[in-house]
Amino acid sequence: MSPNDNTQDPEPPVPFGRLDRRGFIRSRLDGLVRHSRVALFLERLWRALLPVLVVAGMFVGVSWLGLWLVLPAWAGPVGIAGFAAAALWSARDLFRLSWPSRPEALDRVEKASGYTHRPLTTLEDDLTVGADNPESRAIWALHQRRTAEALAAIRSKAPDPQAFRRDPWALRVVAACVLVVGFSTAAGDYGGRLVSAFQNPFKTVEPPSRLDAWVTPP
Repeated sequence: MSPNDNTQDPEPPVPFGRLDRRGFIRSRLDGLVRHSRVALFLERLWRALLPVLVVAGMFVGVSWLGLWLVLPAWAGPVGIAGFAAAALWSARDLFRLSWPSRPEALDRVEKASGYTHRPLTTLEDDLTVGADNPESRAIWALHQRRTAEALAAIRSKAPDPQAFRRDPWALRVVAACVLVVGFSTAAGDYGGRLVSAFQNPFKTVEPPSRLDAWVTPP
């Protein structure tokens, strides 16, 4: 370009007009927040639900293996109480489960996109200090414009609960193995073996009242 050429390089294209920038930002952010909230809730739900499923799988698996059939009758209620207590303790996060807030959803999108300076939160902020200064307003508008252009390429990723971090002892693998072995061992008697833990320990077995005998005459 010659020194006398007063033309300037064209500005990078934006996916919206200047007058419609705020509407695009708001609409784009709302869509990201909705998707991120659902994904974040599913992540929390699965992480909270996995320990309960492990306890339930262990109970069903040992029942199919016939554990309650070989133990004394009083072992069934004791085992049920133990598994129930373990299930309640493992379900403690389910009782605290809540719908993610908007800042939490934006924070998830920022982390998933590799941003550390919270650009999405910045888009929702307003200029307070230096609002009457034209230079401050120009710098703020430029910052929002560049961030909005980057916003067009941001996507909210699918749920990634990483529930294995809540199970360092790999108990989920143990429960799955017990279920598979128990399923193959029960051989169709799945319901009977499952309810065998609920048998009445105080039920007495009546002795047979009939006696069949054969006498050879002399």
